[in-house]
Amino acid sequence: MKQPEDPWLRGTLVIGLSQSGRSVDIVRYLEAARAAGARTVAITNDGRSPLARVAHDSLLLHAGVERSVAATKTYTAQLTLLSLLVAAMAGDRQLLNKRHALPGLLDHALREEAAIHMLALRLRNMERCIVTARGYNFVTARETALKLKETAAVAAEALSSADLLHGPIAVVGPRFPVIMVAPPGAPRPHLARVACRLAAQQARTIVISSGRGFGDATHTVVRAPAGIAEILTPYVYIVPLQLFAYRSSGHAEWPRG
Repeated sequence: MKQPEDPWLRGTLVIGLSQSGRSVDIVRYLEAARAAGARTVAITNDGRSPLARVAHDSLLLHAGVERSVAATKTYTAQLTLLSLLVAAMAGDRQLLNKRHALPGLLDHALREEAAIHMLALRLRNMERCIVTARGYNFVTARETALKLKETAAVAAEALSSADLLHGPIAVVGPRFPVIMVAPPGAPRPHLARVACRLAAQQARTIVISSGRGFGDATHTVVRAPAGIAEILTPYVYIVPLQLFAYRSSGHAEWPRG
């Protein structure tokens, strides 16, 4: 029997994300949301998957089959489709145009792989860490923590820099690793203050940033490309951190030559 429409979901857009399109809980949620009157969209890699079939509309990732649990290309592709959808719905032509610079910026970020490899070697005994950011890049902190757990078995916790100050910073002692994502933008002054607080507690702080202002408060600054609109920085700033997780896994082979 068809379920009656829920007035709270009528006129609501519900988006389901699944690389394979076969995550049972996501498929069932989207199915129930559609039955309750929501407009549903599937973001998936497989247009023939159960998720795509139950949704009104599908946006395909075209990322190819994921060959490992650490789904890095899926993350980037999902981020791309979600932001494209938002920009299109908002009619933000300027944001759409700015995205044309992303391939070159990603290529620039990939050039830091040698420095990332050396950093991973220095931190090869790391067993736990905090990853912190604020604003758009809180998602970058969460993705980084997940990748460190999946690939390197590091007990990594993602915290917004505001939440870090409200209690969890008590666990940060001398040499405790903290990774900070600090692109230019509104959160940057706050992040600089947090870095100084971490320095006072003698944390081992690694900052991903394109600008200055962190040298005296950190052990390592990983350079990211400059000149990126703040709203697009998550695309670029995740690259060195995914590389760091990869190099920290102990299974990566450094290319010869």
